[in-house]
Amino acid sequence: MISYYLSTKLKRPAPGGQNTDWHSDHGTHIASFWLHKDFQDRVIWLWQELAKHYCDNTWIAGYNPLNEPTDPSHTRVVRFYDRIYNAIRAVDSHHTIFFDGNTFASDFSHFGESHKKWSNTAYSIHDYSLFGFPNSPELYIGTEQQHRRLRRGYEKKREWMDERGLCVWNGEWGPVYARKEYDGDKTDEINEVRYRVLKDQLGIYNKVSPGVSVGSCAIRSNIHRTVLAGLFGCTKTSVFKGWYMSRKTRPTEHCSKIFSPRNIG
Repeated sequence: MISYYLSTKLKRPAPGGQNTDWHSDHGTHIASFWLHKDFQDRVIWLWQELAKHYCDNTWIAGYNPLNEPTDPSHTRVVRFYDRIYNAIRAVDSHHTIFFDGNTFASDFSHFGESHKKWSNTAYSIHDYSLFGFPNSPELYIGTEQQHRRLRRGYEKKREWMDERGLCVWNGEWGPVYARKEYDGDKTDEINEVRYRVLKDQLGIYNKVSPGVSVGSCAIRSNIHRTVLAGLFGCTKTSVFKGWYMSRKTRPTEHCSKIFSPRNIG
């Protein structure tokens, strides 16, 4: 029998910006985090302190020390993961460490065999599709070709883990939904397309059963991040009379072992 339980995953932006996009909260399009060791040292110190504080807390599923890194050299991100892994493990051997892939959690192709140095780790992809974004190159109607592109984009992100039998965590995914205050009378029409993308992504995940969570992928999205092991959930909180839906999925065997409460605390 598979048990389902709610847990929390900690994450935060890094000083200097770990990626080149707006959500790094650093005000430029240069990921300065990779240029200055002092920025990296601060993050390592902070996460070690967090790990000390939460090491015995069984509500915490694990630590996600760096959200969506974009290291243009593809080598500094792995070296940083080595450092922060050792710092966390020095004070907490129980909780899972979630490592995002490079290039906005989409690329593990330069990680090589680095996973052999790390235990109790999960590897996080962010499976956002352009079909679900306002700047989509074409209207998504669910043709065979579009579905194939949707599936191939997902499979490519998790390829490195699949080749090595590692735990894949789909840390963020989902379309950006329209709202009447921004999109007016076109809101329902736009969202019908976005729901179609959502449905087809869920269909892909059903076949491979990853651990999944939902990401609020833009300011205009109504969906807040929810992290559940083996459970996909959406909660609309921007409007008080909102909705909630949940749906159980079967986690992979490796992920089930990692996220078992018996392995935490």
